Amino acid sequence: MDSATTDRAFTFVERRYGGTPCMECKSRKTVGTLYQGTVIASCENCGRATPIGPLARLWNPGRATAAPRGRPARPQLQR
Repeated sequence: MDSATTDRAFTFVERRYGGTPCMECKSRKTVGTLYQGTVIASCENCGRATPIGPLARLWNPGRATAAPRGRPARPQLQR
């Protein structure tokens, strides 16, 4: 990837996966980021990282807006 594509990938991941529920503490104070080609949601509360999936499966740089295939469903809150 060139630098412009890498920048677009990071921007996509930050916007799309920020706020994904943490698997440990269920907080939505998460930041979407990339680590070695894998999309993760890093929790600001407990510090854990929730793996989302490989970037190649979740993002297509050729499309203006990538289809969110493989994105985990957000769990329903229990009342």
